[in-house]
Amino acid sequence: HYKPQYIDALYNLGSAYANIGQYEKAIKTYKKVIVIDPTDDVYRSLGMAYTRLDETKQAIEFCNQEINSDPENFNAYFRLGLIYKEIDSHDKATLQFLEVIKRNPEHGDAFFYLANSYRHGKHYQKAVEAYLLAISFSANLPMSHYELGITYLDMNDTNGAMKQYKMLRNFDNKLAIKLFNQINL
Repeated sequence: HYKPQYIDALYNLGSAYANIGQYEKAIKTYKKVIVIDPTDDVYRSLGMAYTRLDETKQAIEFCNQEINSDPENFNAYFRLGLIYKEIDSHDKATLQFLEVIKRNPEHGDAFFYLANSYRHGKHYQKAVEAYLLAISFSANLPMSHYELGITYLDMNDTNGAMKQYKMLRNFDNKLAIKLFNQINL
C-alpha cells in the first residue's frame, strides 16, 4: 500500500510512462493511484491511456467515471465524444458534443466535431449550422471551411462549396486545392 503523501509522485510516474508511450505501465500505475485518490484527473489519465492502446471499452468506462465524478467537467464529455467519433458511433458522439456545448457554449472545437458527427449522420443542415459556429469561434479554421465545403457538396450546393474554397485560399492553399478538386469531380 502507498502512503497518501506519495500519491502525487505515483501519479507523476504514471504520467511519465504515458509520455514515453508505455501505456500499460501507466495504466497499472494510475490504477494504484485511483484506489487512494479517485479524482477526475486520474480517471482522465486512465481513459486517455486506454484510448492510446485502442481499448475503447475501457476508455469509455473511465470517461464515464470521470463524468460521474464531476458532471460539469465539459472536457470529459469532449474526450468521450472523440472516442465515439473514432469508432464511428456518430449519434453517441453527437450527444457528447452537445453536452460540452451545454456546459461551455463557446467551445469552438465541440462545434467542429458536432458538425462532423452531423455530417456523417447525413444531417447536413445541422452540420452547416455547427460548422458556421465553429468558424465564428475560429475553431479548426481551415478544416472547418474545408468540411463545410464538403458538406455543401453533399447537399449538391456547388455555390456554397465554391464560397468555402475562396475562403479557404486565405488560410491553407493546399486544402483549398483539395476542395477545388472535389468540386470539379
